[in-house]
Amino acid sequence: MIKRLALIVLYTFSTFAFSGTWTPDLPTIVNLASTFSWATKCSARGFADSKKTIDLGNKLQAEMSQKSYQAFNKAYQNSLHKNAIYSVANKKWLPYKLTKQDCKTADSVVNMFLLRLGGS
Repeated sequence: MIKRLALIVLYTFSTFAFSGTWTPDLPTIVNLASTFSWATKCSARGFADSKKTIDLGNKLQAEMSQKSYQAFNKAYQNSLHKNAIYSVANKKWLPYKLTKQDCKTADSVVNMFLLRLGGS
């Protein structure tokens, strides 16, 4: 299930280019924010690379328009209270567990996002 979530997230992410004024639609923002929330929770438990998770947050903030980032931040705050990722493709929330194994997938997703953004 988690690998499927990662593929859904990566598909959504890969369909957009970043230009410094990126303005994704709201479902994509919620998808990214919920994924970032998952990675943040994993990092807090020591199951994911916190430096890369922070780098991703900084890069998203730099690439998104101010309005989009405000929506991202609101969705991120709301996602902290869920153990699920919003799937754009399925138009619903898909649950995850905060286990070491599942967090490896979150860490991999962060790495893929950073590669897409031209980061480390």
